[in-house]
Amino acid sequence: MRPGFEPERVCDGLAVGFAPETQPDEISCDDWVHRVGEYVEAQRRGDPLDERLLVVDKHTEECTSCAEELDALRGMLDED
Repeated sequence: MRPGFEPERVCDGLAVGFAPETQPDEISCDDWVHRVGEYVEAQRRGDPLDERLLVVDKHTEECTSCAEELDALRGMLDED
């Protein structure tokens, strides 16, 4: 994790308009939301993750809020 990076602050802050700076290999929570569906589908198919989806994986490891969202999404998909 990048020094000084506070995942909870980034995600919670985005809800109230805080726009954190991201590094070239990072995405914001907003970008994560737009890519997570494609990420989950690729994982379910067993497809290798390309660079566009690897950053989704990295963000999920660093952001507890998005990790919880991903767990909830997987739980809903597993119920089907």
